[in-house]
Amino acid sequence: MKDWVRFELGKVYCSKEAGGKEIPFVLLFNNDFNFEQLLSILNIQPLTLKHQWYLYNKIRQYVDEEFKDVLCPSSFN
Repeated sequence: MKDWVRFELGKVYCSKEAGGKEIPFVLLFNNDFNFEQLLSILNIQPLTLKHQWYLYNKIRQYVDEEFKDVLCPSSFN
C-alpha cells in the first residue's frame, strides 16, 4: 500500500503501479481546514417506514442473528 498511495495534508496521491505516475486527489474544499477544531455534530433523520419495512423484509435474512433486532427490527416506529 505504501508504494501506491502517498498522503499529504488534504491530498492523496495514487498510482496504478509502484513507481508509476502519481495522480493527486484533493480531499478538502479549501486549505483553511483547522484540524484542532472540534467538528459540529450532524443531526440524523429517522428512517422512513418504507425503509424500515425494506430492511426487515429484504435485508434481515442476511444479517447475523445477534444483530437482526438492532439493525432490522420487526417493530416499526
